[in-house]
Amino acid sequence: AVVLGYPSPELIFDAYFATNPPFAESGNKKSEFPDAFVLGAIKDYLDSDSRKTVLVISNDNDWAQTLSKRPNVVFVRTIEDGLKTLQSIVDILPLFYAAKEEIIKDLLFTAECECFDLQEYELVDDIDIKVIRVSRLDDNIVPLRITQKEALIKCSAELSVDGETTVVDEDNVVFDPEDGSVLFTAYSTIAFKGATSEIECEVLLEYDSEDPECTVQVGKLRLDSKYCIELNFDDAEVDWQGNYPEDDIHNDLFDAFEDDDFSVE
Repeated sequence: AVVLGYPSPELIFDAYFATNPPFAESGNKKSEFPDAFVLGAIKDYLDSDSRKTVLVISNDNDWAQTLSKRPNVVFVRTIEDGLKTLQSIVDILPLFYAAKEEIIKDLLFTAECECFDLQEYELVDDIDIKVIRVSRLDDNIVPLRITQKEALIKCSAELSVDGETTVVDEDNVVFDPEDGSVLFTAYSTIAFKGATSEIECEVLLEYDSEDPECTVQVGKLRLDSKYCIELNFDDAEVDWQGNYPEDDIHNDLFDAFEDDDFSVE
């Protein structure tokens, strides 16, 4: 959904007094003011970028006359005709398949520049990403915008990630039994393979309207989960290694507090 700005009231009143569409020479011209402002907003929207195209569905002759000279307006009378027009302009799914390899390549490149996080653990350092794979790219795409030269779509994918990081090992943290303060914080290094993340992305497909499938290419790709891609370990292979070298000291300290027979001088 695009919220259109307000057109210039001066131009609307100029059209009113000149009886230019949508204002007719006869009848109640004042009733056309709502349409005039909407049509003015559409024209301003189109003037802001010549690459935009608007499909207008209306059986109002005043709308047709107002927009008839606009090269980037497709005007139809019914919703059924509008759907047929969209379908005739471009069939999105074949374009998606034709550009699939490039989408995967751009998706990997974009993901490599983002930060990753773990859903269930407190990180000590950033995750050292070793390998990123696109394990699935779904074709249940959602078209967001379609013109004769480009299509903006939304699609979903699954990433499979290998890496390594250090986290707080909450199972081995030692607390003071009296006030609950932390006496010993344990850390673990985890190396993982096949951690997954479900992501959504917007892809701008650009093409020549004369031969869309042979000319389609990815103009831009943006991740919806930008800056923080959450990983989960449900199906991952994970190797844990504690970072506290004095394991005996740590265990004795932990046991002592558990038995309530340890004091600090």
